[in-house]
Amino acid sequence: MVQTNDGFIIAETDLRLRGPGNIEGTQQSGMLRFMLADLARDGQILTAAREIARIYWKAIRA
Repeated sequence: MVQTNDGFIIAETDLRLRGPGNIEGTQQSGMLRFMLADLARDGQILTAAREIARIYWKAIRA
């Protein structure tokens, strides 16, 4: 944390160290039992999957 003042890098490091917390509640740290994806590790593939889903949804609604 002392090596950068880039908020995105700090947020990604915080996510890796403390975990995402409880999505459904108020807990702000801790590891999820959600084992489909690791939000810190799989960010790029999740972003790509979201974009593909958006394109698909748009196509089927046309």
